[in-house]
Amino acid sequence: MSAWATESDDSEAEWTLEHSRRTESKWVRDDETVRCFRFDDGYVSTVEYESRDVTWQLTPGQVPLANALAMATLFLQHEVTPQIDPEGRPFVGVSNSGPRHVFEEIADEPVEYVYLDEHRTLEEFPSFLDATDQLRLVYDRMSPERYRTLDDEQGSVG
Repeated sequence: MSAWATESDDSEAEWTLEHSRRTESKWVRDDETVRCFRFDDGYVSTVEYESRDVTWQLTPGQVPLANALAMATLFLQHEVTPQIDPEGRPFVGVSNSGPRHVFEEIADEPVEYVYLDEHRTLEEFPSFLDATDQLRLVYDRMSPERYRTLDDEQGSVG
């Protein structure tokens, strides 16, 4: 089963990519919305719960696009939010059963801590994050390299 639904799927339990634009992508499931959007010189990912009127930021501020998408993907695929270390770096505990939160100094099962800010591309994602075709489409549409190419091409048209 796919981690994300397409617009033609009937299941309300799956995430649906509502839109993917140059400056924002948005996934929706029931009353939850995950957004990844451009903010100043970086990107931010959030999750909003409409029924509770609350929004949580998944990123620790503005981050590169691949990092913002990794944190959104962690939530979309595993319903886990990144934790933040004392230096402000996002990480997640990963056990044999996959990503999870670790709230105690000694976890109840062995975990490896994986930082989510160490990759620049989808190919560098940790193995527990599936870089789906849909995610690749979002990355391509939002990629700052793509804007520069389009802006350069548009600027040279005379």
